[in-house]
Amino acid sequence: MFNDTITIYNKYYDFDKDVDVYQRTVIYGVFFNSQEGYIKNSTNNTSDDKAKIFIPLNHSSERQFLNAHEFEIAEDKLAYFTLAPGDLIVEGESHLEIRLARDLKHYYTMTTVDFKNFGSPRMRHWVVHAK
Repeated sequence: MFNDTITIYNKYYDFDKDVDVYQRTVIYGVFFNSQEGYIKNSTNNTSDDKAKIFIPLNHSSERQFLNAHEFEIAEDKLAYFTLAPGDLIVEGESHLEIRLARDLKHYYTMTTVDFKNFGSPRMRHWVVHAK
């Protein structure tokens, strides 16, 4: 069930460079479920694509997880990733280093992140909703 891969782009402000940075992290061993949809109104149609991602604690990643607040204050962000509303998710493994969200062709924006801290350690996971 957990054989999907996602790429997360954590956005943060780099004070040394005086720019916003998108840090890319690939996460293996997740479940990615997407739904395509459209909102139809009188002037035009807009996309209403959604995704729900289950990320077990025993996922595989090049970086260590920190909660959003710890990630924000961490001095060496290159060693960590986080799951926070507003960050970007791409289905599959992306090798693109981006400067702006529009550099990606298709992505989702995290809207909510729930930590399911119950059951045995193998059952604990995050549920990420994205649009």
